[in-house]
Amino acid sequence: MAKEPMRLSEIETGKNTKTKQVQPSGNAREINFSKGNKPLLKAESKEVHQAQETGQVTAIAVQKKNKERFNLFVDNRFAIGISESTLVHFALTKGQTIDQNLLEAIKNYEENDQAYQSSLRYLSQQLRSEKEVKDKLISLDYPQVAIEFALERLKKLDLLNDLAYGQAYVRTAMRVNKKGPQVIRRDLKQKGLNQTTIYQALEEYSDRNEEENAYSIAKKYYLKQQGKYSAYHCQQKLQTYLLSKGYSHDLAAQLSRQVSEELADSSQDYQALEKQAHRYWRRYAKLTSKERHYKVKGLLLSKGFEGEAVTQVLKQIEDDSND
Repeated sequence: MAKEPMRLSEIETGKNTKTKQVQPSGNAREINFSKGNKPLLKAESKEVHQAQETGQVTAIAVQKKNKERFNLFVDNRFAIGISESTLVHFALTKGQTIDQNLLEAIKNYEENDQAYQSSLRYLSQQLRSEKEVKDKLISLDYPQVAIEFALERLKKLDLLNDLAYGQAYVRTAMRVNKKGPQVIRRDLKQKGLNQTTIYQALEEYSDRNEEENAYSIAKKYYLKQQGKYSAYHCQQKLQTYLLSKGYSHDLAAQLSRQVSEELADSSQDYQALEKQAHRYWRRYAKLTSKERHYKVKGLLLSKGFEGEAVTQVLKQIEDDSND
């Protein structure tokens, strides 16, 4: 946020003051956008002086750290730092008479222009929603008037368009991340898009795309779980996974059954049971034989393995342990 420009009544002209005269050197203190992207006006010179309500522009000096910005001096005293756009807009020249109203207008124009330039830099990185740009400008301490000016200008130039942003977001989430519609809807709401815009953006996501994406990630997930859990447990975990990815309950239930039927392998299921049984048997070796048996059996049943198969595997492990 820009600090208030010096009032012309504060610019020193008298000889009997304690404030030293400052000659225009072109190096007034400012924060450069390359460090933190903070508004430039925030750290302008803090010198204030006493004088009359009108003054004369005595120098317009290029700043040392930013050649695209200028320091404006009135009656040989620093008044405000400005951009080239502000300089041109007000046609400021050396020797020009300036009053407090004009200085205030320069300050307001400068704040608006800086907010707009900050938003352009933010948008140059990637597409943003209106809420994201607004939040960014708020974080940079711009006043509300400057923020509204920047947002309106961006929208008029079609550089800020929530529908276009939402459509692009849906396409990326659908093709790259394979997110389901429900998760995408939640994401867009967090980005500040209204319900109508979200609905329009999600038209990019067809039912066919949804089914193909869900089936693709379902198979990969099921195969990763196979060998760790029973077929039944794999199916249950798959349904939960699809729901977490944003797919509808009906589609998640349908595909979890379908994929389980396609990929379930009784031999792999038995191998998974043996693997988990031996793992738990080693883990609870300090328990008594009876406690160990019921502890491991309970864990295996909780993973969805069939009771008869669990009993058979545990008997084999216990027989091997007694040999």
